[in-house]
Amino acid sequence: MPLLSIAIWLPIVSGALLTFARAVGEFGSTILVSGNLAGHTQTAPLYIFAKFNEGQIEAANAIAIVLALFSFVVCQYSQVAVGQIPGVFLFYGLAAAITRLHQQQKLDTAKKQIS
Repeated sequence: MPLLSIAIWLPIVSGALLTFARAVGEFGSTILVSGNLAGHTQTAPLYIFAKFNEGQIEAANAIAIVLALFSFVVCQYSQVAVGQIPGVFLFYGLAAAITRLHQQQKLDTAKKQIS
């Protein structure tokens, strides 16, 4: 019976973590529901938006990087929680990016040969 309990709870915990990671970046509904009062109802995405509009791109980028790293850690933890090998999503993402770059280089080479 404890094995069944673990088998049921691990996906639920993983889903909750992934939902939380997704909710961290929510922008539209947050600004409509809670507003954008600095120090009171301002969330990280709203802070990024405000700093970007003020021209403080470095501050906006810093918080965006922190949010991206936080989401990455949550995703990795959720993979470990359900027994998957951490980094699988990262591996597939890097492989897809490398494939796209390779295809673009092939297209550029073909265009140069045609010209």
